Amino acid sequence: MPLAEFTDRYGTLISHLMKAVHAERVGHSYLIYGDNIETLKRFSKAWMQVNTCTEISSTSSDACGACKNCQAIETDTYEYLKIVKPQSKSRQITVDQIYELEHFLHLTSDGQKKIACIWDADRMNMQTQNAFLKTLEEPTNNTLILMVTVSPGAMLATIRSRCQRIALLDNYIAYPLGNPEEFFQTISKMKKGEGMTVAATMSQYLINHLDTLKKSIDDEAKERSKDMKAQAREMSVELSKQEKDEEIAMIESEYRAKREMLLSAIHTWFSMEYMRANGIGKELLPNPEIYDYTGFETAPGEMDARYQLQKVDDFLDSLNYNVDEKLAIENFCQDLCIKG
Repeated sequence: MPLAEFTDRYGTLISHLMKAVHAERVGHSYLIYGDNIETLKRFSKAWMQVNTCTEISSTSSDACGACKNCQAIETDTYEYLKIVKPQSKSRQITVDQIYELEHFLHLTSDGQKKIACIWDADRMNMQTQNAFLKTLEEPTNNTLILMVTVSPGAMLATIRSRCQRIALLDNYIAYPLGNPEEFFQTISKMKKGEGMTVAATMSQYLINHLDTLKKSIDDEAKERSKDMKAQAREMSVELSKQEKDEEIAMIESEYRAKREMLLSAIHTWFSMEYMRANGIGKELLPNPEIYDYTGFETAPGEMDARYQLQKVDDFLDSLNYNVDEKLAIENFCQDLCIKG
């Protein structure tokens, strides 16, 4: 049963979605976002299966997972499914891909539901997103559009407002940090006015963390590549350029998703310090368990806490543009620890 794995954690959400299915009030477009890309992909497939399953009844709590349509969705071979994902060298979804999607959505489907799934939807630049707006504003009949992303903030507000949202957020304490105690103890030393030595230490620590993250993803990708090449040899075929490009895109997507979680950990820390500076007690903080690592010291002054949080926001915003990641980290640490 495709949705079964999500019931314990997202039971209320699943219940609402199935009520919409039974009432025939499923939305035309959904923005599915969260902090774990694999969770997002599995859920998206499960939701597609629910919307195409031939065995769904008024009492069903899930897709059957076994009918022809469910099996076709699972293997990406459903006749009326169009998947869009980054393919260009710049890892962007292009305007031409959106035009192809629009053409697909206007084709007939013999009464079957047409589904468009955009993986890594945040990889549409502003021009592409504006081109995509027309599709959302003038939906075709019997279609379902899913936009899947770990960075919903990168989507235009006009796009977000036209979609129903499905948030699949994990407990943020499950950061890909290796050693969360060391991480938060280290980050807690970043304070306004701490000076050049602390800034240099902090920037190198964060750079090393991201380098380690990237290496682990690259190592996993190499193992996948070996398996793909072995399968290709058995079938006496060569991997296509598209398959190789898709592997590169997957590596980039996995890195961005895990980097997003690490950056979220930084933002969580400074957000809670700002909340404490404004008199909010530990019991009301979103992740009070982090202070088990750092100790519950005297709260910073309100102005200092606000300054620090603003520097974090500026840093995260800068990474939305084509900037050198390591230079952005160095500038962030210097701005926070030295200036002001």
